[in-house]
Amino acid sequence: DSGFILGDGMWEGIRVHKGVLAFHEEHMDRLYMNSKAVMMDIGLTMSELTDLVYRTVDANGMHEKCHVRLMVTRGVKSTPYQNPKLTIGQPTIVIIAEHKESSPDAAIKGCKLFTCHVRRGAPDVQDPNWN
Repeated sequence: DSGFILGDGMWEGIRVHKGVLAFHEEHMDRLYMNSKAVMMDIGLTMSELTDLVYRTVDANGMHEKCHVRLMVTRGVKSTPYQNPKLTIGQPTIVIIAEHKESSPDAAIKGCKLFTCHVRRGAPDVQDPNWN
């Protein structure tokens, strides 16, 4: 699978609060926008994918203090090479829901961010559209 051998995919982490996917429209918009940017067709509408996530959460009785990791990879490759044209079949969709209480410290103290100082090389060294 492209996600396992090449990291070729997208993911979103979504909290569930009172049975509702928090900010699900924003998460889905970002997932689809980023997938489009790398020319990866998810193969489902946003509504269909959202329904799959809700079905997973509901089937496991997870309506509160739950975190969902939604992962979509380009799918199975005919060979472990990055070219998207070597993908065979449909994208792989993985939905992992786990009971996970959010940390109250993050809301109180916030978090520190760091911007990496390392920049990509020039496009003639390595095409940034392939990695």
